[in-house]
Amino acid sequence: DPPPAHYTLIAPPQLVESMIEKLPHPKPKIKSIRKGDVPNETVNLLPCAEEVELEDFGKLDQETSARIALASLAKAIELAVEGKFSAIVTAPLSKSAINRLLPGFVGQTEYLAERSGAGEPTMLFWRPQLSLALVTRHLPLSRVADALTTDAITRTILALTKLLQAMGEPSPRIAVCALNPHAGEDGILGDEEGEIISPAIEALQRRGMEVTGPLPADSLFARIKPGEYHGVTAMYHDQGLIFFKSLGPAVNVTWGLPFVRTSPDHGPAFDLAGSGDA
Repeated sequence: DPPPAHYTLIAPPQLVESMIEKLPHPKPKIKSIRKGDVPNETVNLLPCAEEVELEDFGKLDQETSARIALASLAKAIELAVEGKFSAIVTAPLSKSAINRLLPGFVGQTEYLAERSGAGEPTMLFWRPQLSLALVTRHLPLSRVADALTTDAITRTILALTKLLQAMGEPSPRIAVCALNPHAGEDGILGDEEGEIISPAIEALQRRGMEVTGPLPADSLFARIKPGEYHGVTAMYHDQGLIFFKSLGPAVNVTWGLPFVRTSPDHGPAFDLAGSGDA
């Protein structure tokens, strides 16, 4: 059996105490700590941000919500970089609220990479039956084609391969989506497949990897069978995630950081906050 893990919540104490009150018995024991030292017992609580009044979950004003989320995330990254945490599990947050406080913020993936000094991160989603990688992340659709490069596609496929190998699949089979309808139709509907995507696939195939594509995304997702592929690489956010989220819950993994980072694959759901139904 693996050794027991020890957990630290980084949040305002009132928020945690209010949530514990809503839980059935037996309630978890929480030990409050003031520094990043993690005792080998129970669940630890590291207070973060200012005291807040919690009259109704999901209805904090945007500025307060953003300050709490950003302070908690920054503290978690700081302690992980120092080696006090081996992994971070982040909760969903409102990008628009934080962007008002920190202009230029587009997502936790990018913020984690910047604050930890990592290189270019890769956004992955893991499920036991099928995993997903995104070449571009939080980017307007109008900028996707210009952002695609053979190197970025190669890096994304390799990251997905390493994740699948880490999860126990020694020789992953990976399908790669085309960008354009009908995979460009031999250049009639776009030439990104021939000029950018195919060179990445062919180079990895020469290395002995089982990589297939570029495949039209509509037909790939419509016909994919259990076990046919272990993972799919999509060119942009909604191309992969519309289908992938229809399969059920998954784990978001940021690859390329100096520590493990995971999160749920959904947004903040303010309407469900505190209900126990999220």
